[in-house]
Amino acid sequence: MTGLTHPPRPKMAYRVGITGHRRNRLKNDQIARIEKEIGSVFTIVDQAVKSAHQDFSAYYEADAPVVRLITPLADGADSLAAQVALSYAFELHAPIPFHKTEYATDFEPDARRELEAFLANATSIFELDGGRTSDRDEATAYLAAGYMTLKQSDVLIAVWDGEGARGVGGTGMIVEAAVQQGIPVVWIHADEPMPACLLSEELTCDKPLPELANIVSHELQPPFMRGRESDDPELSEEQLALEIYLSETERRTNYGVFYRLMESLLTLSKPRGISIRKDPYLPRTQEMYHELATKLPSVGTRAFTQMEEVLLSRFCWADNLALHYADIYRSSYSMNYFLSAFAVLLALMEILTGGWKFIWISVEVITILAVLLITLRGKRNRWHERWIDYRQLAEQLRHLRYLYLSGGQSRDSRAQQQNETSLGSDSWVQWYYQATVRELGMAHIECTEVFREELTRSYIDDELSPQISYHAAKSHTLEHMEHALHKTGEYLFAATLAICISFLGLLIISKFNDHGLAYKLTKALKGFVTAATAFFPALGAATFGIRVQGEFASTASRSHAMSRRLAVTRDELALYAENAPPNLRDLRRNIETATETMMVEIVDWKFVFSSKPLSLPA
Repeated sequence: MTGLTHPPRPKMAYRVGITGHRRNRLKNDQIARIEKEIGSVFTIVDQAVKSAHQDFSAYYEADAPVVRLITPLADGADSLAAQVALSYAFELHAPIPFHKTEYATDFEPDARRELEAFLANATSIFELDGGRTSDRDEATAYLAAGYMTLKQSDVLIAVWDGEGARGVGGTGMIVEAAVQQGIPVVWIHADEPMPACLLSEELTCDKPLPELANIVSHELQPPFMRGRESDDPELSEEQLALEIYLSETERRTNYGVFYRLMESLLTLSKPRGISIRKDPYLPRTQEMYHELATKLPSVGTRAFTQMEEVLLSRFCWADNLALHYADIYRSSYSMNYFLSAFAVLLALMEILTGGWKFIWISVEVITILAVLLITLRGKRNRWHERWIDYRQLAEQLRHLRYLYLSGGQSRDSRAQQQNETSLGSDSWVQWYYQATVRELGMAHIECTEVFREELTRSYIDDELSPQISYHAAKSHTLEHMEHALHKTGEYLFAATLAICISFLGLLIISKFNDHGLAYKLTKALKGFVTAATAFFPALGAATFGIRVQGEFASTASRSHAMSRRLAVTRDELALYAENAPPNLRDLRRNIETATETMMVEIVDWKFVFSSKPLSLPA
């Protein structure tokens, strides 16, 4: 973050997973062919990634791209692929089913020495918490390593004989899971000398291997460039939005204090966030990450270094910019409604004062021009769109911390893919997030009981509980704002009616005594009554407009429901942790459930507010 003057571009990364048979199921006379086929796949991927880095250089970091092999390093197809990957200078990321020492007992002496060499060269090792208390536990551990390989892979190589799985966690089962999740699968036949190909959903050869280059390019390509001519000079909305984001600078002046003042007034609370000057972006976010590191000492420095290098600055920029544009957008529409009501009052000021017509009209013109200027500037500078995009990105990056540490950040379920579609699978935000996920890679974790205990406690205390408190407080604040604005509108309507009835009564009385007190009051109050009965409804309409634009009631309701749903997840996780820390599978499931819950809320929020751009209060 230090020295960054704009939000960082992601570093290009691509991940190739491997699944396949153990060495005892591979024919000796086929091993050389399998290695050659794996090399052909790596060559295509390597060239496609380098080509994509050139073609899309405007949106990626200038550093050379990285290609990773995701492999559990089992003796057989895994180890063959790992050996070839090292010759290509690919990184090795190894999700293994047990602790390293326990896993080594699976290997013969020569294979064990090879495993140790691979582990020494691996950039990241995720030692899962598998056990061997029974055959089922052991099979489940291997399956968990296979599924984690899928979580971390953009494409999967399957060295497979084409037969169904012989047991839990077998190659056939992993291949079927990959196809179901939409992960492209390159099939290298384990027994027959047939050309490698891309599998169809029916697990048959669908496309020749060279088509893999297009798949790699498509995955890395920003969505707005798909299907467009390279020489097309016109920027799409998504391309413009991404270029605006990448050129953002720190916003050290707060122009959006009006909304904060209104919030404080309506809720009768102490003003917050009112300062015109803003603090630098980095320190507060850096402090949050350092606090997390102190609460998770078992994680070690390698995983946190990767998290800080990749996530910290990106969340910092997205979150602070989202706050900036939220304040300025909300302040703009609130001010516009109040200024519009004020313009009505200015139009009536000559009646109240009996003169200064030129001055009042001039001030009214300035007020209307101010509303017009605020609206036009807000539209031109895309305050509304930037707020929505940056908030979505910030929330996704915030959740990525615990997903990364638990090994669950990549697509692995239909529900998550549907959620991504709702968030805009072809949006620049989703592309930037997925590029960050690929760059972040897999955490270097030893999944001990201590680690699981620390991660469980940290997730409850530092993620779920603060979010529950935040949504509860937000719901309370918005309910008060909705109530106050609603009551203000009612009181203004009632006051208008009362003034009209009172003045009508005075007019009736003055008919019977045209020189009495009633007659004199009607003369004296005529200007005030005219102004009040025009200004009060205008001010009431302004409060109604703010309520509609701000969606206080519906947002409060969603926040209240969110607080309750997260409390259920927190209590369930706490119950798991009462006697012993949950296993990684249950812990990850709870983290993914809570993340899904919070991202569904973002989908709803985005759906509601996307239809509420800044506009003239006409």
